[in-house]
Amino acid sequence: MSVTLTREQEAKLTRKAERLGKPVEVVLVELLEERESQVYTARQLLSLSQSERTRILQAQAELAAKEYESDLVLPVAERELTAFTALDDESIYDYSPEITKHVCAPETRRVMACSA
Repeated sequence: MSVTLTREQEAKLTRKAERLGKPVEVVLVELLEERESQVYTARQLLSLSQSERTRILQAQAELAAKEYESDLVLPVAERELTAFTALDDESIYDYSPEITKHVCAPETRRVMACSA
């Protein structure tokens, strides 16, 4: 059997295989098996026993951990899973300069911005 991939798909698959330290063929088989495994909704997970939920979630966390750890060794520009760059060197506040004071109204739990 042969599969035709775009250059972008091939590059992405190759990077994933390199991050995991596995041959591309092995990664493809794992991806296929991963897709065939049971996917639970939150409601379905909650209907399982605590021990079964723990087993399933631990297995998924272990699978994800290796990939995340290998992603962290890459330069930030090349990361796909852990690149949280939206706030790099940017203020987390989006207030106009005229707004200088914030008042919390405890009865409504709302924050109101007041101009000076």
